[in-house]
Amino acid sequence: MVDPSAFIFFNNMIRLKLLKIKKTDVWSVLIPLLFGVLSMIVWLIDIFNNVGWNSLIWLNHHLLSVYIITALTVGSFLFPILLKTNAKLHTIVFIVFALYIIALCGFFICKYLFIELYAEMPEDKHVWHVWILIIIVTVVAAAFFYLKEWYLYKSGRFHIMTLVAVFISVVPASLITIEWFQGYGNAVTFVDAVKMGYPMLWVNIFLGWTAYAIVNKVI
Repeated sequence: MVDPSAFIFFNNMIRLKLLKIKKTDVWSVLIPLLFGVLSMIVWLIDIFNNVGWNSLIWLNHHLLSVYIITALTVGSFLFPILLKTNAKLHTIVFIVFALYIIALCGFFICKYLFIELYAEMPEDKHVWHVWILIIIVTVVAAAFFYLKEWYLYKSGRFHIMTLVAVFISVVPASLITIEWFQGYGNAVTFVDAVKMGYPMLWVNIFLGWTAYAIVNKVI
């Protein structure tokens, strides 16, 4: 016979855990998710309205949604951190502007490198582009880390590599997503994943949740 006191004990433990969850914790988890979904929607609307789906023209097309998505990505990263700090308004404005410019430059450079990687070129040039891509991702991750470290919240130095891993993990996460949800196409390459907006979805979620884990000392 099952002891009912065991159920009572676990029920009380769960209730205590739930009571410890604050509204800020809920918003810190929800906002990156909402920003990720919104980024994907904005991207797809831009693709459909300004380029069309049945071509690769979008690769060389200047999509205005990038500027909105970059702002949302920066917001996903900063939101959980700002909830834990008492930064002044001018500091927040500076950080937002700096991260926005850095993220935007990183996006355009990475876009160029990915296009080059998919182009027909010698193998040694492919390797060179991969190394440049890794360097750019590391620089962007370091900028996110040090601006956070100097102006908002100090954490362990190893979190630079955590942010590098976050940016890199967007690629496999997008490839897995396109395998399961191909969307409007019938291919499963990274180009198709980008066209569906999956990297925009995951970079918001991963950055926001990682920032939340850092400031709450989960990692």
